[in-house]
Amino acid sequence: MKLRKICVPYEFTTESENAVQTAVAIASKTSFCTIELLYVIIHYTPGVNTGGALNIASAVSMDYGITEVGKITSVGETYVKEQFEQIRNKYSLSNVPIRFRIIHGEDGINFADVYTQEVADLIVYGAENVKGAEDWFLASEADEIIRKSKTPVLIVKGEKPITSFEKIVFASLFEDVTPEVAFTLRYWQELLGSKLYFVKFVESDSHSQYLQAQNEMKYFAEKYSFKNYHAEAFESSDVEKGILEYANNIKADMIVVMSHKSSSSWLKSMIRSSTEQHLANHSNLPVLVLHE
Repeated sequence: MKLRKICVPYEFTTESENAVQTAVAIASKTSFCTIELLYVIIHYTPGVNTGGALNIASAVSMDYGITEVGKITSVGETYVKEQFEQIRNKYSLSNVPIRFRIIHGEDGINFADVYTQEVADLIVYGAENVKGAEDWFLASEADEIIRKSKTPVLIVKGEKPITSFEKIVFASLFEDVTPEVAFTLRYWQELLGSKLYFVKFVESDSHSQYLQAQNEMKYFAEKYSFKNYHAEAFESSDVEKGILEYANNIKADMIVVMSHKSSSSWLKSMIRSSTEQHLANHSNLPVLVLHE
């Protein structure tokens, strides 16, 4: 794998700005990477209920007092281009090429479909935390992007962008990690200059389980020639909470997980997908999802 292009869906929010800064920090690690900011302008049909959807075109139309749909779109696109130029100028000293692209879509367009159809080596998406039990009933856009993307997805959370990646936590069962994911993980570690923290969760405080988990992680590290890593077994009955607790304890900068394809076991598939979903929705740390 080589990082040539990063796609950043941009929505004129603090989270999107954090995603851009994070993408610039990553792209600056290599001299071959371009960042593409992607924005979708929706063409609403007059008189049709849009369900409260927000887009920059409608916001601009309110500022300028314009009501005709064609003019709304025209002013909206001009405004977006002006804002993108300001972003490009802001990061001009980083020497990271930043391009922008505007996509026009009809009301009801699926944003995740648009983002994941882009040809890119990484998608960096700035998202808000989902509160309470909302993610049990409503799939967040971040979750949908993870589910539909075939390329790695980095979900950026928190009030500040992440510009340092000294400590990366990789939580896994390890015996089911594919060679592609292992080599991709090693690429990211080497690119970012990070120390990897391998974590495997055990169900009880059993010496034999701890020893088996340590051996499995050591075998994994030696098999794929990992260096600069630490392996640790961690007791937790809740995988999601365990990952977040461990990452916070060591003051990690990022969490990496592997997204699994649909399993033959419905229950196993549900457990795995919900763990990825909950981390994407609840973690304040960036979550990088690698696809098997």
